[in-house]
Amino acid sequence: PFVVRGRKGAIFTEPKDDGRLYMAVDMPGVSEGDAELILKEYQVEFRGETKNVSEHDESGRLYVGRVGGTPDFAPSLLRHTVTGAIKFGVLKFLLKPPPSNNNSE
Repeated sequence: PFVVRGRKGAIFTEPKDDGRLYMAVDMPGVSEGDAELILKEYQVEFRGETKNVSEHDESGRLYVGRVGGTPDFAPSLLRHTVTGAIKFGVLKFLLKPPPSNNNSE
């Protein structure tokens, strides 16, 4: 079967008009305490770990990924704010740039 509506991949990215970036990453089986977001200078890393997804799967799973660029192609993200949460195996986070210092008087 094929997907007619909704997200079609494991990672969804949506830039917002105000400069924020919304992302959702599917991590089936990952619970609230088993996921983390790490803000680095030019990227956001995310990790999630499952523990015994089913009674026949004793190994668990580890999800690791990152979003961002290199110093040549992306601004530093250290002044950005990242907020996120995982619910029902989907890690959702929002990357918000710092307020601009445009003092047009």
